[in-house]
Amino acid sequence: HDALPIWDYTVTMTAADGVTWSPGATISDSNYGIMGKDTTKNATYSTLTAFSFGTGCALREYSFTCCTGLTAIEIPDGVTELPNYAFKLCTNLASITVPPSLRSGHAHTFHSTGSIASIRISDLAAYCSMDWVVEDSVNILCFPAVADPDIYLNGAKITGGPLVVPDGVTRIGNDVFANATFTSVTLPDSVTSIGHGAFSSANKANPIPVFRLGANPISFAHDAFYSRDISEVYAPSLEMWLRCTFDDTNAMLPGESSPARASGATVYVNGVELAGNIEVPSTITTLHSLAFESRTGITAIWLHNTVDTIEVYSTIYSGATLYLSPFYQCDSGCVVYCEDATDQSGWDVNWNSSNNGGSSLLSVVYGQTVRPW
Repeated sequence: HDALPIWDYTVTMTAADGVTWSPGATISDSNYGIMGKDTTKNATYSTLTAFSFGTGCALREYSFTCCTGLTAIEIPDGVTELPNYAFKLCTNLASITVPPSLRSGHAHTFHSTGSIASIRISDLAAYCSMDWVVEDSVNILCFPAVADPDIYLNGAKITGGPLVVPDGVTRIGNDVFANATFTSVTLPDSVTSIGHGAFSSANKANPIPVFRLGANPISFAHDAFYSRDISEVYAPSLEMWLRCTFDDTNAMLPGESSPARASGATVYVNGVELAGNIEVPSTITTLHSLAFESRTGITAIWLHNTVDTIEVYSTIYSGATLYLSPFYQCDSGCVVYCEDATDQSGWDVNWNSSNNGGSSLLSVVYGQTVRPW
């Protein structure tokens, strides 16, 4: 038996099955943890049931691997990162207290845990901007919250009701509200970015009825709304909505970066439904991919000659090439009117595609110099 000092307390560990190490050394073998070990080393699971860190501490990978008796953990302010596999196979971990200092976890921090039902925070603004999964290339749902986790702010439950993001928050982090249920979400003008998986859902059982955007354009990361249905989306103006960007580069499914991804969603701009005849403002120079995604109620769109760029994300999904144009999943009867006499050089191939494979192209009328309706 050797004593391994960790932070401001001491833990006694026993080397197992011919594996040796020196006190104070880093244990990097994936079968070992500071509090529990994997059964492949013929070790018993830890009986630790709760844990609070000391001050000035930092976690290492596999720190609490296989602590199946651990049901709650409180991370102190000052900790900024949770490394990979820190809570691997902590299958009964149900509650975690998150300090304002915590900025990130990793794709496998809670590897094979999958049971956290309670997240306790003291600073909503700080929590909004952290990343449960910092790796941008990793698909969502890596944070193992249950289908409807409870989030508590200073002891008061905030899930199940309206979420008002504090003014001053500029970014909603990766996976921070994954699977959580709210009756509405309201963003301040300061938010300009929403991370991947931020409002994703493991299933469609917990939709968000109302989602209100602030005044500034927002960059939506891939899978930001994966499998999450939103009934009504409110944007202050059509120009603001069209300046938003939707990045589906690493998407699990196409079109999951937009809050209007669901075909049943209704988008309102300045209080008016985004449907019928739409004139794109002359101040818009770029029409981004997925700008009018699933707006099946749009019958006609008029583009001024100021639009010199039309983006189309081209990606491979299930062996097929997908073209995610600004008109993805629009009604095939929608007509696009253009002031230009022909396509501009900055308009991507299949820019008027309305389906995955680019086989359904919206009708285009060129040289439309006056409003066509």
